[in-house]
Amino acid sequence: MPQQVRIGQRRCHRYQPAASSKARVFASAGLASHAEVASQLQAADGVMIGRQAYHDPWWMAETDARWFGDVSLAMNRMGVVDQMVDYAAGQVAQGVPLRAITRHMLGLYQGVPGARAWRRLLSDAGRLKANDPALIREAAHLAEPLQMAA
Repeated sequence: MPQQVRIGQRRCHRYQPAASSKARVFASAGLASHAEVASQLQAADGVMIGRQAYHDPWWMAETDARWFGDVSLAMNRMGVVDQMVDYAAGQVAQGVPLRAITRHMLGLYQGVPGARAWRRLLSDAGRLKANDPALIREAAHLAEPLQMAA
């Protein structure tokens, strides 16, 4: 049975195995900052990150460097956009609607000036009907105008 603890306004569940078990203890639910993760790791063997990773995927980009010292995957958002344009092109060629890809990318610019324009363009039903993966790069130009000019 999970033990409920509070982190600010959110409830967190800690799963405690039976004393005779060799299972490990994990915390889940509502962790939204690295400080909250660090707090939970004082009493748990690991944490599960759910909604935070989906709604703000860039938050996860710094996780490997912060927790495991692995900076080999360091990339900027435009690097992700470039890879997703290539991926989307392949998927669209196989009949996957562009909307099925872009709907999962809406949080990429979470908390960044230009994020609303990014989400608006990638949610525009009329533009998505064309199934043109270049729409992803066009949206990035709206979200990162200063980086594009450089």
